[in-house]
Amino acid sequence: MPQRPSADRTAKLLLWNQKERTRMHADPRREASLFDAGTVFKLALGRPVEFSDPALKRVSAATLRAAAVAHVRHFHFRADATLYEVLGVARDATEQEIREAFRFLMQLIHPDRQDARREWPDAFAARANHAYTTLRDAESRAKFDREEMERAARSRMAQGAAAVTAAPHGAQWPKPGRIARRPPPRAVLPEWLTAGVGGFARAHPAVVAFGMLIGIAALVIGSAAWERGAGGLAREARDPAPTSLPAPPETTTVATVPAPEPVADLRTVQRADRLAAVAPKPEPVAPAVPTPANVAPTVPDMPPERTVAAIAPTPAAAAVPAPTPDEIEAQFVAFVDAYNRGRLDAMAALFDNDAQTIQRQGRAAIRSDYDDLFRRSDSRRMSVSRMSWTLSGDVAQVKAEGAVRIAWRDGREAEERLALDMDLARRDGRVVIIRLAQRTGAP
Repeated sequence: MPQRPSADRTAKLLLWNQKERTRMHADPRREASLFDAGTVFKLALGRPVEFSDPALKRVSAATLRAAAVAHVRHFHFRADATLYEVLGVARDATEQEIREAFRFLMQLIHPDRQDARREWPDAFAARANHAYTTLRDAESRAKFDREEMERAARSRMAQGAAAVTAAPHGAQWPKPGRIARRPPPRAVLPEWLTAGVGGFARAHPAVVAFGMLIGIAALVIGSAAWERGAGGLAREARDPAPTSLPAPPETTTVATVPAPEPVADLRTVQRADRLAAVAPKPEPVAPAVPTPANVAPTVPDMPPERTVAAIAPTPAAAAVPAPTPDEIEAQFVAFVDAYNRGRLDAMAALFDNDAQTIQRQGRAAIRSDYDDLFRRSDSRRMSVSRMSWTLSGDVAQVKAEGAVRIAWRDGREAEERLALDMDLARRDGRVVIIRLAQRTGAP
């Protein structure tokens, strides 16, 4: 039988969860064995608890009580908590331990023991009564354990079937009788990035704002320098310096220069026209007396020189700056956080008015889809194992892989692999999602 966590360890974990709220109960099944329910209930009731660590003795009772109350509310009475987790006892707990845990819990949440603030809803007391009534009787407890095992087995079978269906053609699966190697743990985004919406940006707004100002200034200066250099080269290519032409040789014969052949480059034609315009015209010379030995050759009339109208260059439209790396990461983290927390308004605000998904177009239609998902599910958990992005002009193309787990209101649970393709662009000065494609069951 595992050793019960000490009161010092339980109090330290409660204070840590209270400080780091975004990390509270990231994996409730694993955290169940890290707390002593008796110590938690006593602290939540404001009763004294003996600690061996001098640092804990200096913590006020109000601080410990607030941390313990938050733990009871978010762990013992979460939507997917089992009957054992509601009472805070292990699966092999004795009848005496179940009765003692129920007594402490009801002293905390019973409607008759609350003041006018009504800190605990009546539904919590009803769930605690149901858990105690089921677990104190050996027959009903055994039935509940069997149902839990069958539900877990069905969930594992459904996940395995989904993985087999989503596997690519020709994939090699472990042979019967052999144990498949356990895959490595999925990597997660760093804590500074996932701690709330923005993470680092919320903790250090001045640093982020200064960095964004420096980036914008560098972008403006670089754009101005590029335009200045590119404009000078364009002017030099458009208006080349005129070159002097040699004087025509003295001759008694006048020859007319034929018009140049058509050329594809407009600037070359313009240059030839300007050169012809500035070239010195030869003075007319009186023809010599024709003799049989000295007769000027007859020159046929040549077509007039062609002229090409100059086309004024069209001014280039002002370029829209592409999203910066900080804006890309902040937008992606905001998307994951709004999905996990079920925040419909925050989710809809991330999309452009004309955003495109696989089946929908427009922010209103996308909002309707997420509203339906949030209403039909109790909880959602999207974890990302890999995320990368590239810039294509003024659009940032984000690709991410991970998994999503959904607990539906009808009691079903599903977990699938997830692949995300997201395009981000700047619209009206802010970065928004203009395209989103998400595929579940990806290998």
